[in-house]
Amino acid sequence: MWKIQDITSKLLPKQVGHYKLGRRAGPLLFLSGQIAVDPISGKVIRSYDDLPADVRAKLATGRLNIDTREGPIAAQTWYTWNLVRELLEEQGSSLDHILFVTTYILDLDWFPTLDRVRNFFFPHGHPPGTILEVNELGMGKEILIEIEVVALIPDKGG
Repeated sequence: MWKIQDITSKLLPKQVGHYKLGRRAGPLLFLSGQIAVDPISGKVIRSYDDLPADVRAKLATGRLNIDTREGPIAAQTWYTWNLVRELLEEQGSSLDHILFVTTYILDLDWFPTLDRVRNFFFPHGHPPGTILEVNELGMGKEILIEIEVVALIPDKGG
């Protein structure tokens, strides 16, 4: 029988919500939904300006009308996937070992932008998953996307 243990992270000194970051059961990792909130300042990621300059340069189109419209969901999607990547790596896993993803989004019309950003993290195809449109996430309407994953923690040998 697999031992079940709660996980913690040095990346998230304080949790946004009153729930566990995740649980490990044998080689499986269940990561709670992650959102685009800086864990130190508590600041919500709202635009390309909240991302590192090199990322901003890759994601932004340079067209004001498109970047104004897509910027918030693109920035939050990138930030959240990057956080998921870092958390998985900290636990001995990776994006390549994701078994299933559940994505919650406030507006399915944003899917093309979400997909464009997600492809930066999964250039050879993304893992199976479900995308659900919801009315609100955790901290209110300023949170546009939440991502939770189930991943495999591979043996050290493979």
